[in-house]
Amino acid sequence: MYQGPEALVPGPLPKERLTRVRAEAEYMDVIGRLVDYDMRVRGADSLYIFSPSFVNLMIRLYEARWPLAAFLLAGIGALVVHPLAGLPFFGLFLFTLYFFRDPERELPEGENLIICPADGTVLEIVGFDDPHVGAGKRVAIFMSLFNVHVNRCPLKASIVSMEHTSGKKVIAYLKGELEARERLRTEFQGPIGYAVEQYAGIIARRIVSFVAIGDELGTGDKIGMIRYGSRVDIILPEGVSIDVEVGQKVTAGQTVIGGYDA
Repeated sequence: MYQGPEALVPGPLPKERLTRVRAEAEYMDVIGRLVDYDMRVRGADSLYIFSPSFVNLMIRLYEARWPLAAFLLAGIGALVVHPLAGLPFFGLFLFTLYFFRDPERELPEGENLIICPADGTVLEIVGFDDPHVGAGKRVAIFMSLFNVHVNRCPLKASIVSMEHTSGKKVIAYLKGELEARERLRTEFQGPIGYAVEQYAGIIARRIVSFVAIGDELGTGDKIGMIRYGSRVDIILPEGVSIDVEVGQKVTAGQTVIGGYDA
């Protein structure tokens, strides 16, 4: 049975943990109360109503509550002016629901696979010398407004470092000037060492992290979300095969980026 928000994160919260856990814990407390009530009134068989997919949807709606409320109220207010004046706001309301979607993903079968961390289009694949990874390759993925924006862990690993850098918000698909952009860099250590960098863009104003230093993640676990379109890079060491190409459409949690030797 649900144990309350403290069960989500045992012990004190690390400073690196952002607002996600607090928001999720508070909202899960509400869902947990509903589950307890439902079980008491109708029995354990009714628990299917509160499936993981349903709870996940509730969390997404909680995160989008402010823009949803703003567009809905603006639409209702605009109806006073003209019956059609509210349509743009109701359209934005529906688009926000669409943008915050978080579909379930089934991992590909196979050994030693590295999966894509983001939905979108492969922007570039370049050689790169990284302080954590060493000599390797950077695979950049551009996420448009219409892609799913939940990012996933490419390969089971522990988080050893997280660093947020303030900077410019530029058009996400432009190449270069990476060091000047606002970004969140997360370094992982598992079967191989690698790093994921999430970039804010002109429209993407906020990078939301779901994880913290010390977390042990499985392949495909959710690591964060960039709101309203941007770019995610994965930096892989030499010796890893790259199985995607520039211009290819990729899907987080499903498309195989490459593989490594065990």
